[in-house]
Amino acid sequence: MTPAVSIVIPTWNGLELLKRFLPSVIGSARHYHQHTQSPAEIIVVDDGSRDQTIEWLRSEGFVDQAAGENTTGLYLKFVSTESNRGFGEACNLGFASASHPLVFLINNDAEPALDAIRPLVENFEDETVFAGETRVDQIKRTFDDLVEHLFRSQMFPRGAMLLTGAGIVPPDAFTLAEGDRVRITISGIGVLENPVRIV
Repeated sequence: MTPAVSIVIPTWNGLELLKRFLPSVIGSARHYHQHTQSPAEIIVVDDGSRDQTIEWLRSEGFVDQAAGENTTGLYLKFVSTESNRGFGEACNLGFASASHPLVFLINNDAEPALDAIRPLVENFEDETVFAGETRVDQIKRTFDDLVEHLFRSQMFPRGAMLLTGAGIVPPDAFTLAEGDRVRITISGIGVLENPVRIV
């Protein structure tokens, strides 16, 4: 079965952003649930806002975390703090409130595509501890710049293949352990997989 997901959105005085972007998150979660039959929940963590965020969330069908848990369908809930505790604590409160082990953290100004959740979930259907996705159009340097840099100090008379992997960077706290496997999948090319060894 496809995993159930929790989506955590921390916010502080971000009512206007929520009004603009939350419908797309709800649409993505609803699309995921309808196409996989797996539960999905959205948890908005209101970090002491003073801009009527809670009232608006209630009017949009969100319920207070204290109202209980729902493990079927699409569940919309919120948790709140009396005062602003900061982004990190708001995120942790959202994680602690999640009903499902697979949790996605997104900003209150994110506008995911309708089918954005399923490809992310696919990255976690095995025991992967970190996964990311990038596209060629996200490369900061031009291809000409990359080639010039490659040939700056040496020649490749038979040609060369230039691979860049700097587009996906795990969080600072992430680390690999011996026995972990690093797998890079490139559509249309294949998979590069290597085990981690301590030398």
